[in-house]
Amino acid sequence: MSPPTITKPADGSGGVALTKTKPNLSGVSETMLVVLTARAEDAHRPDSVLHDTWAADVLGKLDYGFGRRTPLNAGFFATVLLRARLLDAWAGAFLAAHPAATVLHLGCGLDSRALRLAPLWAGSSDLKAVRWLDVDVPAVAALRRQLMPAPDVTGKGEAEYALVEASVTDDAWLDAVPADRPTLVVMEGLLPYLAPADARRLVQRIAGRFPTGQLVFDVPGSWFLRMQALNRPISRTGAVMRFAMDDPEDLAAAHPALRATAVVRIWEMPGSETFAWWFRAMLWVCSWVPGLSTGLVSYFRYDF
Repeated sequence: MSPPTITKPADGSGGVALTKTKPNLSGVSETMLVVLTARAEDAHRPDSVLHDTWAADVLGKLDYGFGRRTPLNAGFFATVLLRARLLDAWAGAFLAAHPAATVLHLGCGLDSRALRLAPLWAGSSDLKAVRWLDVDVPAVAALRRQLMPAPDVTGKGEAEYALVEASVTDDAWLDAVPADRPTLVVMEGLLPYLAPADARRLVQRIAGRFPTGQLVFDVPGSWFLRMQALNRPISRTGAVMRFAMDDPEDLAAAHPALRATAVVRIWEMPGSETFAWWFRAMLWVCSWVPGLSTGLVSYFRYDF
């Protein structure tokens, strides 16, 4: 991350300049900026999906430009927004059922999920006892700490919040998390970038450490993995997806306690009817083609 840069007012008035930070990120870490752009642009729309005003605020502090928009980019942005809303809904249902819980938001990037869902876990002074941990590598965590506020848990019952600077594949941070509550693990846009062995080991360790809980995440299918270069918003960053899954039983085999309780294919996502007509048509055709019907992108919820 480079030092903040001073941007002169566009009108040349010589007024107060804006200070912006140029993030020196590439590869997997840069993908969070692509997703941030999608959520920030959505926040300005009258028919906003997420109403993520935090994303708009953070993007305004960054010297970052996504580049040229294309119809395919628009299709990707639409799926990113509905993905976030689906995982938010699953997380909200878990928190409603478990007022005393641990939430592990792995590979949190600049995602405002802890803030978006704060009314469900840190929004009152009642006896909620939710421990929320955002986890990402040190460079990303430092940028997040600089640009995004932490949830205010002061006087909010027993709610706790922490930003953990660590790779999700390291053992030490997970070993330090108390295994005393039902645990929700959110992994949005994370597992695809792990080596297959690391993805399975992470899931195995989580299911083996906590007494009960849920995993919610997205992962591409095998066909999408082979064709990932066509997903230009992501491939332009240099990030390479490595883990794919068509059959939910493949990951369930990582630990005896794991069982898939929801599988949503990309064309089944709530809100997919709002996709552009050509994108809906493409997904409809894919849903009938063997190999493509499970080989695109899916969203999973596992209980353990």
